[in-house]
Amino acid sequence: MTYPNCWPHAAQLISRRGMQLMKPRALIAVLALAACSAAYPPYTVLNPNDYHVFVAPWDPADQRFCAAFQSAADWEARMHPAAVMDENRFAPPAEIWRDHAVVMMARETNAGDPAHLFTVTGVTKSTDADALDVHTDFTPAPASTSTIIAYVAVQVPKPLPHVIHFSENGRDVCEIRPRS
Repeated sequence: MTYPNCWPHAAQLISRRGMQLMKPRALIAVLALAACSAAYPPYTVLNPNDYHVFVAPWDPADQRFCAAFQSAADWEARMHPAAVMDENRFAPPAEIWRDHAVVMMARETNAGDPAHLFTVTGVTKSTDADALDVHTDFTPAPASTSTIIAYVAVQVPKPLPHVIHFSENGRDVCEIRPRS
């Protein structure tokens, strides 16, 4: 689980000086925490190795595919089961969909461990533009004779904003407008 840490920013506003300064500074610290949590919403990166699924084909296949899943039905429409002999978990737990959505970016790449191809470097929310930005770094696997469809999926609180941007290695690669 990854949750941005806003406390250091608020803690700077609180001093040990005296009670007369503490109340106004405590109020400022609370407001700073609220603003920080709005700009840096909590998120959880889902490990692709936890789910025995593959992303259904999309067109054009040479571009990244981005999606927002707001229900189990949304997930099942795009993520198809790939059963194996051990435990088969095909989707996040049903209870997450009440309060959370999953945003995802997929791409074709050299075969490798999907959990180590993408790193989520941050998730930010712009309240004035009603947008969510998912920042990732991508490290391709070494050259191979085969390719896979690798994806990065991030669980975020609902409701989703009107626009979601995905960036990879500092470059915007995908924009989606999820339905309400």
